[in-house]
Amino acid sequence: MKTVVRKNKMMSANDLMSSVLNDFLGGEFVSGRREVKWKPAVNVFRTESAFGMDVKLPGYKKEEVSIDLDGRKLIIKSLEAEKKELEVEAKAEVKTLRREFKKTAFELNYILPKTADLNALAAAFENGILKISIPVLEEALPKKIKVEIA
Repeated sequence: MKTVVRKNKMMSANDLMSSVLNDFLGGEFVSGRREVKWKPAVNVFRTESAFGMDVKLPGYKKEEVSIDLDGRKLIIKSLEAEKKELEVEAKAEVKTLRREFKKTAFELNYILPKTADLNALAAAFENGILKISIPVLEEALPKKIKVEIA
């Protein structure tokens, strides 16, 4: 834990807690706003012939999410969801007094295995779940050879 020294002043409890959480969470704790960065829940699985991912994105539309490949790096991120939501609210006649749920910007990065067929990646968005399917390369599939007993 790092030592915090302020010039002839005691640290406030909030500053001290922020410092401790920054050290503990590796800098992901946002000071001032006092919230941890949000990342959607992800299920990653593998069948014999494919890899798959289910990303839980309640409240998002498929137009608000992008999926990109950079080499073998799969990048899933939001597209200005928070900004669009605030623009809609600014045009509304009702003023929000408290906002406890909102769409938050996020970015997920995964390195795909060498056995993944990157040219056949497919995605669908159903009921707030982004479903990604990545087939395994044909040459990486297990081969079954039947041996006759003489």
